[in-house]
Amino acid sequence: MILLRIPIIGFLFFLSFSFSLTAKNTFSAIPLDQFIPLFWGLGFYILFFVFLKIVKQDLCFFQTFSHELNHAVFGLLFFKKMNSFQVFSKRGGRVSFEGKGNLFIALAPYSVPLFALFVLLFRGILISTLVFPLQILIFFFLIFHWHSLFIEFRPYQSDLKEYGFIFSLAFVLFMNISLGSWIFLVAIQSYNEAFLYLQKSILEIPKNIEFIKSLIFKII
Repeated sequence: MILLRIPIIGFLFFLSFSFSLTAKNTFSAIPLDQFIPLFWGLGFYILFFVFLKIVKQDLCFFQTFSHELNHAVFGLLFFKKMNSFQVFSKRGGRVSFEGKGNLFIALAPYSVPLFALFVLLFRGILISTLVFPLQILIFFFLIFHWHSLFIEFRPYQSDLKEYGFIFSLAFVLFMNISLGSWIFLVAIQSYNEAFLYLQKSILEIPKNIEFIKSLIFKII
């Protein structure tokens, strides 16, 4: 089973690199003014962080709640019966299900910006005057997810030990690049543009394989 994971790890790292190349080309073609909601979202997140420091609180509870909620939501999506959902301000949290879990349930908190996805559901149905505040909120939660990932993604985490740290790293990296870029494009452009990006990312895989080969040959 461990030997089987080695080619999967390599493939996931390659996909991350390949999708990153496509994302770089896609985002570089977008006018700078479309990124304004991102800067507003970042600004509000910094203010939120500073406010918590002023009132002598931290992000621990919010991060733990988000972490366990991801486990719970993906457990329910895979038809698992939830036995408990617990979150403590200083002692972490725990979600338990009946039966055996899986990769998506275990790594969902590190892979899926759940709150950003929820807000994203309203992207195509709100009137134009509400789109800008919605974009800011999406980026606020997207930054919250990435900040939480930076803090929580450590080898000692039991979720990461379950499938091995390197395998978990490969999976989480790919999910954040592909899903994160997709959310980003939906937020600043549209669902159509975001799906075109995913399509382009897949179609450009053969080209990116050749690009990687050329890099290797240059190094050799």
